[in-house]
Amino acid sequence: MPPIFLLGFMGSGKSHIGRLLSEHLCLSFLDLDHVLETHEGRKIADIFSKEGEIFFRNLETETLKNFGNSSYTVVSLGGGAPCFNNNMALVKQLGISFYLQAPAEVLAQRLFSERAHRPILHNTTEESFVGFIEGKLVERNPFYTQANYSINASQKDADIVRDIERILLKAHAYRQ
Repeated sequence: MPPIFLLGFMGSGKSHIGRLLSEHLCLSFLDLDHVLETHEGRKIADIFSKEGEIFFRNLETETLKNFGNSSYTVVSLGGGAPCFNNNMALVKQLGISFYLQAPAEVLAQRLFSERAHRPILHNTTEESFVGFIEGKLVERNPFYTQANYSINASQKDADIVRDIERILLKAHAYRQ
């Protein structure tokens, strides 16, 4: 079975749901950001600040290309990964993709306390937070909506996993 890619804005639950889904389906799990941090020996924020976004996005693309050999694996992408270097076409070529979609208000609730650890959220204030996320979603949705399927990421974790499993079974991409 080809890899299952989870994509969406930060805070949509890609890593958390990816782990749950991989356990539920008895598959491996890879988090693109974690793979990059391990390979580079430093945090994403450090890569961004010292090398810049272009370096980071190119590194992300090169790493993503290697996931084509990751059969029977759930892969969580970074929030911006689908939006650069034609990565969405690569994702669709390599496997099946799910956009974990949530409204800006839900994402803001999940992310506000973490903004110091998220490079693109560093300079946001409480007043500008939801608007910032809305703007980023407008920019990124043309890429996110290219995923094979969209899933409501505002629902309970078990329901998200169940929805993805139903789609996989229906698409014959996964057989028990």
